[in-house]
Amino acid sequence: MKDITVYQVRCLVTLKQDIELVDLAETFSKILDERICLKLGNEYHSSKDFKEYCFDNFYKIEKDKVYKAGKNYIIRIRTIRENLCKIFIMMEDFENDLLKINKTEFKTVPRTIIDKLYTLTPALLKEENGYWKFKYNFNFYKEALITNTIKKFKNFTECDLPKEKIADFFEGIEFKNTKGIRIIYKKANFFGDKFEITIKKDEISQKIAYMLLGVGILQNNSRGYGFCQPTNINVRKQV
Repeated sequence: MKDITVYQVRCLVTLKQDIELVDLAETFSKILDERICLKLGNEYHSSKDFKEYCFDNFYKIEKDKVYKAGKNYIIRIRTIRENLCKIFIMMEDFENDLLKINKTEFKTVPRTIIDKLYTLTPALLKEENGYWKFKYNFNFYKEALITNTIKKFKNFTECDLPKEKIADFFEGIEFKNTKGIRIIYKKANFFGDKFEITIKKDEISQKIAYMLLGVGILQNNSRGYGFCQPTNINVRKQV
């Protein structure tokens, strides 16, 4: 099983134009796409493989959900791929008509015992019938979450453990929204969720939770969805 390291690049951004919160994910993902394609070629972006990075929203979120021209914000990008981390670090001084990245700061996310993960950006589960709650129950959502996570874990770690050994990596889930959170992607409306999951403390479950910090939870993580933040029991190093 390959080991995973989570890298984080923190960007200080100055906006040149107002931008609504609902538009931020798609707008910033296009900037990252351009930088990645410039270094790695278009094949990386166009492939159907899981992407090894995710990012959150600008901080602090404005009360009216409109980020303001002339103001500074922080945005974090995480990845489990070292050469992507280097690309993101080199975005310092990037500038276009919308924003300027004034500074980037890098760190390796420490491996600690994770108690819970909560989504800072909505986690997206795309369904043909729209929002999953319109047709399915919680068990459907739980299975989709587990299946997506196991596929990522096996892909990124080359893990050969059977599904039953790694399926139940969390003990419970608490949704923070009662109805779907509206997401606009490629001019289409989707609905996501914010939730908190309690992580089991065995070695595999903790490795899965650490991975999710670097790649995001559920779908379209490289588009700005499913960015997670941990709460840690302590700072002891987890094997």
